Amino acid sequence: MGSAENIDNEKSFEYGFAKPWIADASPHREIYLEGYYIDKYEVSNADYGKFVKATGHRPPDHWGKDSPPDKIANHPVTNVSWHDALEYCKWRGKRLPTEEEWEKAARGTNGRLYPWGNEFDFSKANVSQNQSEETDTKDVKSYENGKSHYGVHNMVGNIWEWTLDWYKPYPGNTYKSEFFGERFKVFRGNSYSRMGHFPKDKYERMIKEFSKVTFRFYSDPSGRFHDVGCRCVKQSDE
Repeated sequence: MGSAENIDNEKSFEYGFAKPWIADASPHREIYLEGYYIDKYEVSNADYGKFVKATGHRPPDHWGKDSPPDKIANHPVTNVSWHDALEYCKWRGKRLPTEEEWEKAARGTNGRLYPWGNEFDFSKANVSQNQSEETDTKDVKSYENGKSHYGVHNMVGNIWEWTLDWYKPYPGNTYKSEFFGERFKVFRGNSYSRMGHFPKDKYERMIKEFSKVTFRFYSDPSGRFHDVGCRCVKQSDE
């Protein structure tokens, strides 16, 4: 769990980013988890539509109605808050993954930096390759070549994914952040979205750092965003 990399965290500030790359993802440590199952795919619009229809829950704003447009039915649901995602998972008899569970499913058995290995590869995830291209979500079954050791798809790219946890320091972490505490929930995994205007080398560096499975991002749990969704887990003995 966490990062053992020795990189120049301060470079992130030169890029206009609000926190060091991975200072909040240390120390690197070994932990043990109870057995669990994690969804192979992100929750799709079609999946979420069944929930909306069955419960009367608020649909995502971009649908424009109570069911998703056909063309995005198999794309991951977005514009759902942490609370929305939690309610959906409960409805399915599941829950949101903890940060530890999400990271284990992404890193596999050997602590890799990306679901497919330790070298970044634009062809294995739905992430923005340059600031001028048009980007959007893709089918939840996309990028077979980028799935994790456990066969989980799109743990990097397509959408950021809500986790169960508050944004807090890891045990033994020395980085100080005014955002730590029970204010913001963590999401993981990077998304398809473009990231501002940078020279090519800096742009690619940002995508690479954001795509590491150790990277942590966070937001208000009531927020709804065009590139944030979820997947669910359940304990193996349930």
